[in-house]
Amino acid sequence: MATSLSAGPLIDRIGARRLVPPMLVPMGLGIALLALGDSPFWLWPYLALVGVNAGLSHTAVSAPWPELYGTAHLGAIKSLAAAGGVFTSALGPVIMGGLMDAGLGADLVLALFAASTLIGTATMTLALRRPAPG
Repeated sequence: MATSLSAGPLIDRIGARRLVPPMLVPMGLGIALLALGDSPFWLWPYLALVGVNAGLSHTAVSAPWPELYGTAHLGAIKSLAAAGGVFTSALGPVIMGGLMDAGLGADLVLALFAASTLIGTATMTLALRRPAPG
């Protein structure tokens, strides 16, 4: 909740295009903690970091659309983004199960998921550095 309430003014101050790329970092760190630690203690920092990610993402994900594409088709853009988010979140358990069925341990699968958040962060950073179309 604190992150959600802080994200709005931060977007107003620095812009959504600068805030969105690092939003996956807390989740990546949390997943990395689970991959590296074998104590139940690590669940608490993981949950806190995922909470920070959720607070940022719920506020910041829809904010760059008007900056990037204007407001003429904002509803269509947001609905496509929401559908894409639901679809990709549904893929997570399928991918995790497939990797574990292939013989990879949970720690390696978690490390791969943590690495994928870094790749996502790098991709968003590169994509949002380009000037907005039109």
